[in-house]
Amino acid sequence: MIILVKVNSSYMPGTNAKTVAYRPWVLGRLLDDANMRNQYKYLVALYHGNIVGTFCIHGISLDIPNNGSKRKVKFLLENTDDNCDEELKKIINKLISLNPKKIRMIMSSSYFDINYLKSYGINTNKISCDCNLSSGKIPILDSNEIFIQEDQLKENF
Repeated sequence: MIILVKVNSSYMPGTNAKTVAYRPWVLGRLLDDANMRNQYKYLVALYHGNIVGTFCIHGISLDIPNNGSKRKVKFLLENTDDNCDEELKKIINKLISLNPKKIRMIMSSSYFDINYLKSYGINTNKISCDCNLSSGKIPILDSNEIFIQEDQLKENF
């Protein structure tokens, strides 16, 4: 469903959240488990409790080679449309307001699946995001296929 990435130490207001949210730690399990990978279509960037970006995940790759679940990954991200952005923000803001331990304990990133969200009374049936994934599956890409261009470093205001 949703991957939440804390960008407290790397994001600065005025920069594009995509440039800091696309390379999180501890999500290496997504590389190994296709079923798990394909259920997480959205990434939300959180800066000191405020949502600074919502994205559709279009691909994933290994970023820094190492073993285990703490591997660093890179995501190919696309901004969500306005409706999707609003829906994802409502879900995460409601979860933040409920203050579960899982939110308080996030160091870098965390997974939030449908069952977890439903356990807090959060309805995910209304999400109607069109992420334009042709197969509906999140592919594993070569690391060189995912990069941030210089013109993406600043927000477009």
